[in-house]
Amino acid sequence: MPEKPAACDKVIILQLDKEAESTKIREPIRLEYIDAIRGIAALSVVIAHFIVPIYGAENFVFSHVLDIGKIGVVLFFIISGFIIPFSFRRENGGVKAFFISRFFRLYPGYWFSLLLFIVVSYFLGKQFPWYQILANTTMVQTAMGVKDIVGVYWTLFIEIVFYALCVAAFVMRLLNKARFNYASSLAMLLVAFTLGIAKRKLGIALPVALPLAMSLMAFGGLWRAYLLEGDLLAKKFARKYICIFVLAIPFISFLSYGMEPGHTLRYTITYYLSMLFFILLTTRLKIRNKYMVFMGVISYSMYLIHPSLLIFYEAFTQSMSESARYLFGVVGVFLTLPISYLVYKFIELPSIILGRQVKSVMLKSSKS
Repeated sequence: MPEKPAACDKVIILQLDKEAESTKIREPIRLEYIDAIRGIAALSVVIAHFIVPIYGAENFVFSHVLDIGKIGVVLFFIISGFIIPFSFRRENGGVKAFFISRFFRLYPGYWFSLLLFIVVSYFLGKQFPWYQILANTTMVQTAMGVKDIVGVYWTLFIEIVFYALCVAAFVMRLLNKARFNYASSLAMLLVAFTLGIAKRKLGIALPVALPLAMSLMAFGGLWRAYLLEGDLLAKKFARKYICIFVLAIPFISFLSYGMEPGHTLRYTITYYLSMLFFILLTTRLKIRNKYMVFMGVISYSMYLIHPSLLIFYEAFTQSMSESARYLFGVVGVFLTLPISYLVYKFIELPSIILGRQVKSVMLKSSKS
């Protein structure tokens, strides 16, 4: 039996349920075990940034075998494919409602994290040019050729690209079709392989991670159709994709990241484990622990806010011993949780509710 939610969880759930009822918008059913995976993913990224760098290249496991931060990122990508395409509903406003929902879900928290990072950086002696700040407010600065102010922002650009592809597929009535998802997943895997060859031959930086993420997101859609809707064709395609993915990843890792010692093995194992964890955590090992679910609820804030704490931690501990840095790194991980909750409670949650209200007004006006 699932554990009862904590008091703070109950408040959040009641607020969301009350708002959904008042706006008469049919929101997707919340899957607790998916929230738990989000929590694991966010926590792995935070740990990777606070604690793993202390050991650096000296630790063989972290330098040649495993990237726990990348596991978290890959899990986020697959979860997006599992959730986002199924949030499109014509009766809920279709594309317009989707954009309203995503805007209020993503941008307020994103802008707050950007502002916080800039302020903390300023007090630590680092400033950013105005054009870089302005470009970063869009979340698509990568497309403008402008560097991310916060390192983790690169994944958000990939999310935006995925949303655009979902909209195009929705308009063409291909979204959530098993054959389309399967074809898309293989096509993007092929693009990643091709870019890897070009990167290897030409020695230039190419965005291999982008098509690879798109491929995993398409797989997430297949896996969702199989697990939650019993789509046997999706099950067949998902199994085929997993086999092809297992065969392809070592070659893509070698072509894209093999110029540095240990990277081929490290990326291959990391992607294998990410896929394995996602499959297990959505089937045999579903986690509904209230604390893990709660971390999933605040995972977006965790992901965005921890870099601001991280740069303060790095400046504070740079002259300390390894053991002291490790201790304060653990403190940094634990501090991220309550701060992320506050950001969720006072910025994320109100903006989500506001987005639902805006969608409700939009739907009423379209029907009148």
